[in-house]
Order: sequence, then structure tokens, then C-alpha cells
Amino acid sequence: MPLIKDIPAGYNPVLPDEVFFEEHAERAYMEAATALLEPTVCLECDAIFMEGRWRWGPVPVSANQAVCPACQRMKDNNPAGYVVLAGPFFHEHADEIIALLHEQAERKRLENPLMRLMEEERNDIAMMITTTDIRLAHFLGAALHHRFDGDLEYHHNAAQDLLRVHWTR
Repeated sequence: MPLIKDIPAGYNPVLPDEVFFEEHAERAYMEAATALLEPTVCLECDAIFMEGRWRWGPVPVSANQAVCPACQRMKDNNPAGYVVLAGPFFHEHADEIIALLHEQAERKRLENPLMRLMEEERNDIAMMITTTDIRLAHFLGAALHHRFDGDLEYHHNAAQDLLRVHWTR
């Protein structure tokens, strides 16, 4: 796991209000969805592609089948968002902070099946959580900052539609 300030090449700092969330997010994984016939159900999670977007709901009897972009990202182990947490406050309040992130991520997942947590990795220095969607990573960083203050940085790689969020306190 990278340390808190290890930012790979290609990432540029952005301010929270600069974040750029047009529908280009998830471009590589969403392009395949444009060719889907409607309705289509995800073979992995039962999300439904209807009216041009993935959503939760009852599966139509005649639905086509495919894998949604979030499940494909998970299969490929190819996160779109990285949230790194570090600092003495994080280590002292890790259970509360992680519970907040899980609660907020579940709220977003219920609204949009493409916004999911992928993996969590923790060592003595930091914790990294990966997400299937850059918007979820951004939201989790904002939720942390709103609840606990601290230092929050966003680094965006526009070429690959990746977002790294660093929160320290």
C-alpha cells in the first residue's frame, strides 16, 4: 500500500469544488453499456440497465444478461477510486471512522449500483479503501472531512478516470 504522499505519475491535485463529475466518469467501463439492449440484468449483482443507466429494481422476465461496470471492475481488480486514511486521530478512532465510511458507502450503493467499496487494506501507517467509482471516493473524502475535519486532498488522473483521496488527521 502506498504511503500517504505517494502519488503516482499522471495525478494532478484538484480542489473539492473543482471536481469534474460529468458522466465521463467510468468511461472505459461504461462504453460497453451503450451497446446493451434494454432491459439487461447484471449476472453478478442483479442490477438492471434500463433507460440508459444501471439501477436497482425488480428483474424483468425477459431481461438480457451482462456484467455491470461495477462488477466488471471488481472482477478485473481495477479500482476507480482510492481513499487513503492516516494520522494519529485516524488510528485512535479507526472503528468509528471505518463505520462512517461503510454507512456512507452503503447509502450511495443503494442509490446507484455502480458505487461500491472494493477492498480495504490497512497497515501501521495508513488504510486504503478502493472503490468502483470516482464519485464514491470523492463523496467518502467529503464525508470524512465534514465529520472529523482534518487535511483532505484530491488527486485526479484524467487520462484514466482515477481519483486518489488522501485524508489525514
